[in-house]
Amino acid sequence: MEYIYYWDYLMMPASFAEGIKMMWRLGAKLFCGIGLFSFCMSLLLLSGCATLNKEECLNADWYSIGYVDGARGYPASKIGEHRRACAKYSVRPDFGRYDEGRIAGLLEYCNPRNGYWLGTKGALYNGVCPKNLEGPFIVAYQQGKNVYGMERQVKSGEKELRGLYKELENIEREMADDEAELVKDGTGRRRRIRLLDKIKASSEQQKLLESEIAAKEYALEALRQRLSRIKTQSPYR
Repeated sequence: MEYIYYWDYLMMPASFAEGIKMMWRLGAKLFCGIGLFSFCMSLLLLSGCATLNKEECLNADWYSIGYVDGARGYPASKIGEHRRACAKYSVRPDFGRYDEGRIAGLLEYCNPRNGYWLGTKGALYNGVCPKNLEGPFIVAYQQGKNVYGMERQVKSGEKELRGLYKELENIEREMADDEAELVKDGTGRRRRIRLLDKIKASSEQQKLLESEIAAKEYALEALRQRLSRIKTQSPYR
């Protein structure tokens, strides 16, 4: 296969399709290296499968593979998956270059801004950061997790309110039907008495629901404002 060389670390297959596949992976190194965290993580989520195919094994840049794995927050044991994938092609990983790349990738993953971003997405942290980076990372990650939790509370509150409004709508519709029947010609005396009792009970239920809705809307708005302040004031956004 014919190859095209870019800089000193990128060997690009001339095949357009294969070239694009490699560019997705190596693009993580180019862009994450200049601190574009949100773009970096989005790119990494799209950058291929967990295992390597034959072409990738035969032409592997183990530094770049290690870098991507580090920037994804994979543990050191991830190299074992690559070793098993490439063993069928009689290819042995370059463990030294892989480790160098993974350590460089962890510098991106363990950045506090990325920790905050991961927290806001509800992502799990597997304890891969070096001790000298883990403290600030955890602080930012926990703040992001708090934001994630509050956003879930807001969504849950909004869903609950929609249910209450639907219940209120049903009660009001039923009351309207009962009131229409109450004044309708031909409605007997006993039926009118039952309708009056039913309308009274529905009216009381309506007032209770309206009170509950008002209280929940107040609490939800307070939560939204608190969430907004936390997000706006965060040093990691």
